[in-house]
Amino acid sequence: MNNFKQFFKINFINLFLVIMLMLNNKLFDNVNFIKYSSGFIIIFLYLIYLMTKNEIIIIKYLISYSLIVTTFVDYLFIYKTITVGFELKYIMEFIVIILSVKLITNYKKYIKIIKDPIFIIAIIAIILNLIYCIFNKDYSINDYLNGIRMYFRFIPVYIVLSYNVLSLDSDYYYYYYINLIIMIIQLFIGTGRDNINGIFGLIGTTTATIFLLILVVVNTIKYINKKIKLGQFIITIAGTLILFVIQENKSFLIITPFIVILLMLIKKANIIKKSFSIILSVLLMLGALKTILIVFPEVSNLINKDTYRIAIEEYFLKNNNPAVFTMGRFEALSYLNKLENNTLFKEMFGEGLGIALPSENWYYEGQAKKNMNGKTIFNDNGSLIYNKYTNKLGYHLSSVVVLFLETGWIGIISLILIILIILKKSIYLIIKTNEEKYNIWGAIGIVLCFSYPISILYVDGLQNRVFMLLNLILLGMINKNYILLINNKNIRII
Repeated sequence: MNNFKQFFKINFINLFLVIMLMLNNKLFDNVNFIKYSSGFIIIFLYLIYLMTKNEIIIIKYLISYSLIVTTFVDYLFIYKTITVGFELKYIMEFIVIILSVKLITNYKKYIKIIKDPIFIIAIIAIILNLIYCIFNKDYSINDYLNGIRMYFRFIPVYIVLSYNVLSLDSDYYYYYYINLIIMIIQLFIGTGRDNINGIFGLIGTTTATIFLLILVVVNTIKYINKKIKLGQFIITIAGTLILFVIQENKSFLIITPFIVILLMLIKKANIIKKSFSIILSVLLMLGALKTILIVFPEVSNLINKDTYRIAIEEYFLKNNNPAVFTMGRFEALSYLNKLENNTLFKEMFGEGLGIALPSENWYYEGQAKKNMNGKTIFNDNGSLIYNKYTNKLGYHLSSVVVLFLETGWIGIISLILIILIILKKSIYLIIKTNEEKYNIWGAIGIVLCFSYPISILYVDGLQNRVFMLLNLILLGMINKNYILLINNKNIRII
């Protein structure tokens, strides 16, 4: 009950804050001085209030605020003919500043983070790009600072959670049911399939996917440990697959049963249970594939032996949205690589972190221009490369393409190294002990690693606020459990 009271209080305060700020924007839309001064006072009082809380509570407020503001701003934008305050999303970064102040004042508690490999990679990137910015006249300080902000703004969350215990068990289920209700409402009111993402907003498909898969792997581990019955296990997987069909989330209709099979193979489950579960997962995978072919008949070309090569090339490598973009994400990479990364040095190190970032609200800006007359979007200025070629080129649809233009092969190798670090820690948490909580966090790490080919290679996850926040929360908690396991002598290591 105490958990629910805290959950309700945090979300009520944040909901009240968002409504107050939106009303302030609406009432004083034509009187900028009053609008900005009153808005500043409201935000200032909120941040002063957060200063009285500890780091864990501040992170809970950050999670709550990010989901509430995303839900309100995104869906009011798409459903209502009013100007929506996209600037409200930037308050998340002020909350992180408060968290950073708390982190610095308690630095002795977090000093061991200097040995963390992910933190070390981030610091090296910040320093090297600063040096590059100083000596490269084409790499502006604005692009540098925006790059640091976009990629590393939630690193303080990762640091705090690596050395604190954040209990989100009950909160997760509260958010899960709220998310499910909103997704069902969206289905019935005719939201475009790509936008049925519940509390994760219009461009939150990959974030919603990870969120939904957490329940799948939690219940898989619980089923292996005989904590839940077969029926609940099947309902979890089947229900999640149904939600993915609703979202047109083709990739994860196949990946989900595969993750379940992998966990069954890794864990030392009863041989009969393991065999049955693998057979069940294979059947679900085949059922999912059949569903994909029925709901999305165009996918049949991807598995037809006579057409799959051309279909894969057209779908993944070339432009599959010619009405909006002149090139596909990877066509644009080849084109820009010849024009921008045209020396060996630039191909290896890129042109500087942040120099190819799109405007943060580019998607909404495009929607407003296309079919939402009268709406204006609060947006930041794009980077040098983005402004030079505009969003028509389509390269910004993939985080990896953007990162390659900015950091070259060194950046891509660093990204792969981070994923391998996550994978190593996750597998360790699964195979080195039978304790359920460690196994669950290891399984969540596996989910993250499987999601990255879609969420950062095919789409722009690294530039998405809520995606990065969710990932760094989960990575911090995985790291915390990894540290606990390797340091806990009372746990039997298998």
